[in-house]
Amino acid sequence: MGLDGPSSGAPLWRARALLKGWWDQGACVAGVLYALEHHPDRLESRRGAVTKGSTDVLRVIGYRLKPWTGRLAELPPEVIGHRGDYRARQASQLAARVRGSATSRTQTPDRVSPGQLAARAAWAEHRRALRQRRLVEQQRIRDGGRSWRP
Repeated sequence: MGLDGPSSGAPLWRARALLKGWWDQGACVAGVLYALEHHPDRLESRRGAVTKGSTDVLRVIGYRLKPWTGRLAELPPEVIGHRGDYRARQASQLAARVRGSATSRTQTPDRVSPGQLAARAAWAEHRRALRQRRLVEQQRIRDGGRSWRP
């Protein structure tokens, strides 16, 4: 929103504290900007620029957002972010995805084409050859660089 730069003159920790309630309720930047430009009781008129002629931008922002407290449901649908505790929802979705991928790795898929089977076999053979070469190289290094043949 432009509050984190040195030109804003506002301490970042104050800006975060001021907007934390909005983010926790699921507001997005577009919703905050809409709330800054409009009063909830007079939506048809615009309030103008927040930073124009103000020495303390965060006070102006706090003053303009105060009437919207508890009224986020009145924001237009095009400027609404995620509702509720979206971070907990994201964490539970991620945990479900991780659990799902862990079980899918242990199970083989039902439909595997012959080409996929051939590719998997070629990949396994390639890894086996690399492993064997690495073991031979390690043994050669242990023997002092001499190549030992039985």
